[in-house]
Amino acid sequence: MHSCEEDDVILPEVIAEFTYTVNQETGVVTFLNTSENANIYMWDFGDSESSTEVNPSHLYQPGTYEVVLSARNIASPYKTFSSSITIDGSDPGTGGNCTEETEESIDAADLNITFQTNTPAIIEDNTTFSWIDNPDSEGSVNTSCKVGEVVRANNSPFDNIQIDLADKLDFNASEGIKMKVWSPIANTPVLLKLEEIGNSGNFVELSQSTGDANTWTELTYDFAATASPQFDKMVIFFNFNVADGSTYYFDDLALYGAGGGGSGCVAETTESIAAADLNITFQTNTPTIIEDNTAFSWIDNPDSGGTVNTSCKVGEVVRANNSPYDNIQIDLADKLDFNSAEGLKMKVWSPIANTPVLLKLEEIGNAGNFVEILQTTGDANTWTELTYDFAPTTAPQFNKLVVFFNFNVADGSTYYFDDLMVYGAGGGGSTCVPETTESTTAADLNVTFQTNTPPIIEDNTAFSWIDNPDFGGTVNTSCKVGQVDRFNNSPYDNIQIDLADKLDFNASEGLKMKVWSPIANTPVLLKIEEIGNAGNFVEILQTTGAANTWTELTYDFAPTATPQFNKIVLFFNFNVADGSTYYFDDLMVYGTGGGAGGGGGGCTGAAVGATAFPVDFESCESFTSTFNDSGSITTELADNPAMTGINTSDYVLKVVKEAGTNRWAGFQNPFPNNFDATQTFKFKIYSSKANVVMRFEVNSDPQSPDSGNPGPQFATITNANTWTEVEINFTGIPPSNTGLNQLVIKPDNPDGTDGEVTSSSETYYFDD
Repeated sequence: MHSCEEDDVILPEVIAEFTYTVNQETGVVTFLNTSENANIYMWDFGDSESSTEVNPSHLYQPGTYEVVLSARNIASPYKTFSSSITIDGSDPGTGGNCTEETEESIDAADLNITFQTNTPAIIEDNTTFSWIDNPDSEGSVNTSCKVGEVVRANNSPFDNIQIDLADKLDFNASEGIKMKVWSPIANTPVLLKLEEIGNSGNFVELSQSTGDANTWTELTYDFAATASPQFDKMVIFFNFNVADGSTYYFDDLALYGAGGGGSGCVAETTESIAAADLNITFQTNTPTIIEDNTAFSWIDNPDSGGTVNTSCKVGEVVRANNSPYDNIQIDLADKLDFNSAEGLKMKVWSPIANTPVLLKLEEIGNAGNFVEILQTTGDANTWTELTYDFAPTTAPQFNKLVVFFNFNVADGSTYYFDDLMVYGAGGGGSTCVPETTESTTAADLNVTFQTNTPPIIEDNTAFSWIDNPDFGGTVNTSCKVGQVDRFNNSPYDNIQIDLADKLDFNASEGLKMKVWSPIANTPVLLKIEEIGNAGNFVEILQTTGAANTWTELTYDFAPTATPQFNKIVLFFNFNVADGSTYYFDDLMVYGTGGGAGGGGGGCTGAAVGATAFPVDFESCESFTSTFNDSGSITTELADNPAMTGINTSDYVLKVVKEAGTNRWAGFQNPFPNNFDATQTFKFKIYSSKANVVMRFEVNSDPQSPDSGNPGPQFATITNANTWTEVEINFTGIPPSNTGLNQLVIKPDNPDGTDGEVTSSSETYYFDD
């Protein structure tokens, strides 16, 4: 049986070569990589710019450039090829087949700024405006000949241009404003703010985002109608709230639609600031808002056109960007009773997608008595209704509301909220389940926090024994949990638990625990050591799932000849400097004996190479051959870590790729007979980390020097700690191929990473 290193030795010689096409009108050169037997590339475009793409495109200024392509594979040095390219900048006056502007208006009634002439007057605020030829008239969005250029001075996140109008815009007669924007950055936020000249406190603003980089996008701003026209100043922020020295283009800034300015708002008819029937609708400028590094305003709803919030008045909160914990506070005369109501809900508009909004309830005069729940908004620049399901208490306790928009992030953005109210009739959601057992002995470890045990050693952290803040789901309904606050002093803040005896993974299979993290896909490292001999340790890293929910993590430790480890060290968000709060519970041993020893899984003997598809890993057939240069990668048959969803089978293939292992390291199996590689290959994969790229290859073992193989295929496993099914189709099987019988899988090996090593220990499971 041959290893992959032996296959690499006979790779054909690398040949570096490319061709290209030039658009002299735009200066864009498109390169076609025709190199042979290479998969790692480095482009030098001759103008101090570079790329590692296979077939890049590049924008040049007029001139002559020497372009160099370096190409290699993992078994060869770089080979180079160069070619000279000249950009003559032909037809600078027309930009190719551009369309001449035929109309223009800077009147508020029929606004249509096409740049037919160098109008209107542009006010530059840390920007430079120019009237220029359209640098990119080739696409379908904007073929006009003239556009406006805005160069940001990079002096402030709020560099802008301003246009004053002679009259006020009437969104009863038109629906809104649209414009075309060209940005060098994908998904650029472009804020359009309308003000009243001489009264800048009277304004509305909407943010929209461009599409792909280096192309035109038409943006639409649907402004709500007002009783009378109010706004005669337009302020445009390209890449809003980001310090930036880039160049942007815009064109065709115009009114659109006939009447209404989107749908009309719906006036509020009720309001209450009493705890029993709390319903803050902003019908009037109530209640009193306490500003903590924020500025609150009572304003017209800037976005009443959707279905979530059509009301006319809302609350605006502008964060001062002084602290990650800027907030507003509302004091109530009475205490909220979650025996009579189920919880609180409110509508939030955020300029940032997936914004975490923390709602904290406190007792006035006793800030240590509090509960808090974090929920997340949806898309950017739209209203989302958030629900906070608070548990009932024996007696009402809380009469202060504290709201954190974009919690734990330093931020100077503007947020809107509305309809903050109690909802439901009694119960405050589900009831927690009290703990009934607990053990801190190594043999039957089961830390459930029934009592405030065991002693926790705090290393740049603060531990607390608290009520479960989120027992409404299915993963963890218990009443008590452990809270860990990281101090953000080190990427390695941790807690430690010392045991009286050593853990025996001949008697149990491993450790598992439940973790609640405010961050999706949080890496949680569990390290076990020998007290007094810290150099004797093993560690496994697993990853949580969605943010603000409980995930059960499983750590499958291999048995040792004798028990060795009696210290547990937990790192939440390992190797990241972080000041967040985490919760954990039900830290326990699980399984009965063996860890990862023996044949593993359902195999009582030694694992053997699989002989035919399909491979289900329920017996002793496995993938036993691995390859690497540095580090370690191992395979074994093991129990299914999550017998739910799409995979309820008993046994699977477990692959452990240690830290410091070549990214190209993997495992393979040569089948005794050739297989048909034109068919679809299906795999079920369970990964310990999110967004990991799997590389799949097929070849021959033994490999004839004259037999070529198809190129690799890639699949991204988006979610951690859940089974995902992927389908792989190999294409481009060369005519010289004499048959394929070996499947190769390289976990965590994105294209172009062969020269790297893994930064952490990674565990994967494969099945079917």
